[in-house]
Amino acid sequence: MKSSLFIGAGLALTAAVAFAAKDPVVMTVNGRDVHRSEFEYLYHKNTKQQIEPQPLDQYVEMFKVYKLKVADALANGVDTTKTFKRDMNQYRNELAGPLLVDSVLLYKLAHEQYDRGATEREAHHIMLFKTPDKAKNRELRQRMDSLHTVLANGGDFEELARQFSQDQGSKANGGNMGFVMAGMLPVEFEEVMYSLPEGQISDVTETQMGYHILKGGASRPFSGFCEASHILFSTQGKDEARVYALADSVADVLRQDPSQFTALAKKYSNDPSVAQNGGALPPFSTGKMVKEFSDAAFALADGEISDPVKTRFGYHVIYKRGHQGMQPFDNAKAGLFARITNPGDARNEILLDNNWEKWGKRFKLKNNAKLVAELRQNIASEGVEKALADAMAAGRGGETLFKIGKDIYTLGDFNNYAATLAKRNNDPDEARFFDKALRRFQTNMLREDAYDAVIGENPEIGNLLNEYRDGSLLYEISLRNVWDKAAKDTEGLNRYFAEHRGDFSWSEPRVKGFLVKAESDSLANAVRLRMQQLGTDTLVKTIRSEFGMPVSIDRILVKKGDNQIVDYLVFNESQGDAPFVQGYPAYFVYDIRTLKEPEELNDVKGLVTSAYQDQLEQDWIRDLKQRYPIVVNEKELKKIK
Repeated sequence: MKSSLFIGAGLALTAAVAFAAKDPVVMTVNGRDVHRSEFEYLYHKNTKQQIEPQPLDQYVEMFKVYKLKVADALANGVDTTKTFKRDMNQYRNELAGPLLVDSVLLYKLAHEQYDRGATEREAHHIMLFKTPDKAKNRELRQRMDSLHTVLANGGDFEELARQFSQDQGSKANGGNMGFVMAGMLPVEFEEVMYSLPEGQISDVTETQMGYHILKGGASRPFSGFCEASHILFSTQGKDEARVYALADSVADVLRQDPSQFTALAKKYSNDPSVAQNGGALPPFSTGKMVKEFSDAAFALADGEISDPVKTRFGYHVIYKRGHQGMQPFDNAKAGLFARITNPGDARNEILLDNNWEKWGKRFKLKNNAKLVAELRQNIASEGVEKALADAMAAGRGGETLFKIGKDIYTLGDFNNYAATLAKRNNDPDEARFFDKALRRFQTNMLREDAYDAVIGENPEIGNLLNEYRDGSLLYEISLRNVWDKAAKDTEGLNRYFAEHRGDFSWSEPRVKGFLVKAESDSLANAVRLRMQQLGTDTLVKTIRSEFGMPVSIDRILVKKGDNQIVDYLVFNESQGDAPFVQGYPAYFVYDIRTLKEPEELNDVKGLVTSAYQDQLEQDWIRDLKQRYPIVVNEKELKKIK
């Protein structure tokens, strides 16, 4: 099976930008060719980043070291780690993923949604919610089929909705959801709602949420977006008459002075999501809010205050701040694209199926028709999970299920994928689930070939990926051999300091010891006495633990001018006013010594670590040059400008 991991499949990024004989090799490092296109891309990019252009011969030497380190990373398996593969896949997807989208189809679906938005439809439905149990969903579908039969024989839609519908927002209204704009409901529902003639009954319509029977409603032009604020007076557990009286009196006050709306919303509203925002709601279209609220808000003139409006939540006083019309397509398209490509939207299935069909033809997808037909037959009688389990138990996991070009994918490969989907499968149609799962698995595998094709057709993406790959390898191997190694090698650091002590001299003496600050003189004296009982190794930790926040204690190693308190207490104690320290008026220094040069590693650890890293780096480079061969094509390098 071809690995679905981009790096694990053998990331030949150099080859993606190398065009065989048209892209000659400029050097070979430990058996890996570096093509002229890659070298020129990095050289020119480096040159643009320099104030003074770097001569080619200097860059070549730097490039050799760069590639030697990459070779060492590959030799140490850095490219095989899970983290590296994940990061490379993510970066590849960010760069090349947008080019895999069929923009023509995406724009077509977005325009269909946008064009429907010019009209609102009155939505009527009877609904039964799906459950996580596919057997129960099969029963729900059968129940909806029975209701459809009753309607076909003259049954009353409104009465059946009140009796059987599980949509609490519309069942009391006989299934009437009010006027709804495009984009508010699942696309399967929306397409039926917009195409159904007024008064006509639909077939049973399935969405991710459940099963629906729709009745065609009236149409009207798009009403726009309402900008409104509200104050909710909840009636739950309260005397409804008193709640209404309070809402009505607040509405009267607001009609006299609408500027008080924000203050009164904060005082009275039982809607915590917007109360502190003065009751302001985001702009909404028809159908977004419960019907009674929506109808009342849209009926108001801009700037008008409503009478109390009753909904199942209580009474609302609504202030219509204004309204918006329909956005131009260019302004709306980002939101449309996001919705269509969301895995929960049915149109994303259209995009995926389009990719499956298009990529399948391009990369030569071929099913084992006999095995697929046999599986479908068994699934029809046994269900997906049992049919696949039986096949695996019979030792058929190694059989070829399909091919993509020369790459073989077995029944076992697919079974692992299908098992993850089956855990959350609630589709009672077993054959449909199998077909969808097989298409999705094949699409995932085809996508890897599509990525390779996109990278091969777009050298700039190949260059960026190759640069990111080598940069990630370089970072990780440098971390192992230089940066982390130096930071953690205490013995090596001490040895380096002892051997190079003269390299870390100071031009000015330092004061070394402890600086203590306290909230009072008495507390400072108590700390001083306690410090005299302690060794210097545990002094800071113990004082902080025993005295807490009222005392501040730190080790210090400072020269004159670095610390105002130390300057006053040590360098020029009798001169000038005492420094003021907010919250710590009492302070002193303890165990103070004046050093003309560092006495231990910790006095200059940062400098020593940096110098030790430089030594490790040079030792490493010398070792790399001995271990990994480099062959340079001087003739090709001379052609580079």
